[in-house]
Amino acid sequence: MINMEEMVDKQDGDDANAVKIGSKRNGDTNKMKSPRAKLKFELDKTRLPLVSGKGNYRKAGKARERWQERGNEWDSVTIGARKLPADIKYMVVDVETHDWRKESIPDGRIVEIAWKLFNQEESCVESKQYLLKPHGYNEIAQKATAVHGITTECAISHGSDANLVFNELIAILNVIPHDGFVIAYRMFHEHSIFMCNLTQEQKNAWVSTPKCDVYSMKLWKYLPDGLRDKYTKMKKRRTFGVKLTELHNIICASPKSYAVFAHMAFADVEMTWDIFKYYKQEIDKKAEVNSHEELEWKQNKGDVRCLRTKPTWI
Repeated sequence: MINMEEMVDKQDGDDANAVKIGSKRNGDTNKMKSPRAKLKFELDKTRLPLVSGKGNYRKAGKARERWQERGNEWDSVTIGARKLPADIKYMVVDVETHDWRKESIPDGRIVEIAWKLFNQEESCVESKQYLLKPHGYNEIAQKATAVHGITTECAISHGSDANLVFNELIAILNVIPHDGFVIAYRMFHEHSIFMCNLTQEQKNAWVSTPKCDVYSMKLWKYLPDGLRDKYTKMKKRRTFGVKLTELHNIICASPKSYAVFAHMAFADVEMTWDIFKYYKQEIDKKAEVNSHEELEWKQNKGDVRCLRTKPTWI
């Protein structure tokens, strides 16, 4: 008779035989005030839920565990007055969500958010990564956990209040200058997600902030020789663009070992910033091109979706 662990090894990814991975801390969680979570993923031998083809609990759980073991702790949200760093020009942001719809329109509540702030000299002035308590949902979808490795139990135990985190986000957006950017990979995705999570007042600040999307195919012309021609020819049949880890490896002479940590929000932020710096440097070499105009993301009129008057969880 095959035991549970053997069955997982044999049929990992098979919807009928996949197992859910849970997360827990060592010791008494009630005595631990810090959101640090050295995650341990264990087989739940009482349930056999489905697993998405986009990932599996074992792989995602182990990746998240290794990420935490490297000292990548979730931050505690600031309560009360918060003093922002001076001279903020760029904000790089990434989110992971609790679910997504089958359609191409991004949707979902934010489970994890990370950002880095940079000044005029492109020096980092702040790094944050937050896990959010459930807001507007009861359980993180199994297919989402199978990608980013965060369970509902973990979000409940170690998350910060979503409204407080969003208030911090908006406070930063309000001081980004017109020649600065909030930067993301696949900005349409991030934009739609924020429009589904923020209040109307918060949305106004988000919408009015200049944005840059390093995913944009129009920037492929700045890729290194050879690769530029290769990817330009691939545009017609590669409508999904380039994966973040793939793009990062292309443009970084000595790529960091982030591939295994894709979908850890802070790792995605690091890669996104490297890509932005590369594109900006290449554009600045051409005196006739305005780098801000070249890098700025403009929302297509047909992309105005998920614009609820207010989030369903408010």
